[in-house]
This record gives sequence, C-alpha cells and structure tokens, in this order.
Amino acid sequence: LSRTPSSESSRLKWSISFWHKCTQPNRLLAASNNYHQWWWCTSGENDSILLQYTADDHYYFQVGGQAEYPSAEFRDVGGWTHWLYVFDRDNGTQANKRRVYVNGVEHATELSQSQSNQSASNSTTVHYIGRRGDNNSAYHADGYIAQFLLVDNLVLTPSDVTDTKNGIVIPKDVSGLTYGTNGFLLEFGDASDLGNDTSGNNNDWSVSNAGTDHQSLDSPTFGE
Repeated sequence: LSRTPSSESSRLKWSISFWHKCTQPNRLLAASNNYHQWWWCTSGENDSILLQYTADDHYYFQVGGQAEYPSAEFRDVGGWTHWLYVFDRDNGTQANKRRVYVNGVEHATELSQSQSNQSASNSTTVHYIGRRGDNNSAYHADGYIAQFLLVDNLVLTPSDVTDTKNGIVIPKDVSGLTYGTNGFLLEFGDASDLGNDTSGNNNDWSVSNAGTDHQSLDSPTFGE
C-alpha cells in the first residue's frame, strides 16, 4: 500500500494503531533478515515501524532517524496483537516523545535515542504500508493486518482504540475519532478496494500485489 499526501500536516504529533497477526517469526525461520516493514516514509530522515526485525523478534520504532526497541520478543503466530505507536516530539518528558503499547500495555525500551527531529510522517513524500521505499524484498511484510489507522496531531491511548472483554483486548469502534488532515482508517472491508479510507477523509491508499484473494475472514474485526 502507498499514499503521497497532497499537503503537509503535523510532523510533531500523531498516533498509529493497528492489529497484526504474525505468520513468520524469525526464530522459526532461523533468520535475521525478515523485517516485516509495516510503516515507512522518509523526508531527510526515516520513519519506520518494523516487527520481527532481528533473529530475536524484536520490534523497532524509528521517527526522524531516531529509534527505540525493547528487549521483549514477539513470536505469537496463533493470535492477533494490537499495536499503538505514539509520537509527540514536543512532550516535556523525554520518555513520552515516542511510546509503544502492545495489547494495551506500554513497553519499556532497551535502546531509546533522544528525540529531537520532526517526523517524516505527514510530509508530502510517499508513505508505505508493507514495504520500504526502495522495495527491498527483505523488508516485505508477512502476516495479517486489520483496522490500520493514523490520527494526525493527536496523542491516543489504548482506551481510544481498544476495549476489553473477559480480560481480552478487543477492537473498538473508532469511527468517532478525529482523524485530522492526513489521518485515515483502513478497515479492508471491500476486497476490491483494500486501500479505501473509511475515516471520512477519503485519504485512500494505492494497492499493489494484493488482489481480492488477500482479504481474509481471519480478522479481529470480522463481524464488528
């Protein structure tokens, strides 16, 4: 998926939320070059969300060329996981400038570079979901995604995008969120138009190498 915004919006504050089901963790592949690039854009420096980016199956969150990753490992191939990435460059607390929540729980980081740069996200350069800008095949994402959204110029918390039922994190109706200029919501409900933005903004994405057979009923939002 790819999209080039027609105008720039907030490069200092945004949130990205999505559901993901892993199909190929690196530990099972005995490999370290299986990068699962779920977000990529560049404007001087790179913004990058990688899952399973090392042989130890860490995630990697980079904004404006400055990155963090945890010691936790993510290898569940049987269930769906919710991810919330928050960027708030001007937050007065350094640890809160980049935040990652997994199934509603904030994760501490093993490496965290101080954040001073603005992001490439929401610039007028091309943005990608599922690949890197140079289309390096080692960074092609594997797995399933659902309810992929970006909210422009707003910090989200897990309660904004998830609910809990019987102790399990489940999807929430996110139609009432304020998405902002370049915000979008991809619900993948139309197999013939997987890049359709249903937020009301019509910030649609172009689809490549994904036909109608790429829509799956194996989704945490099916029937919602």
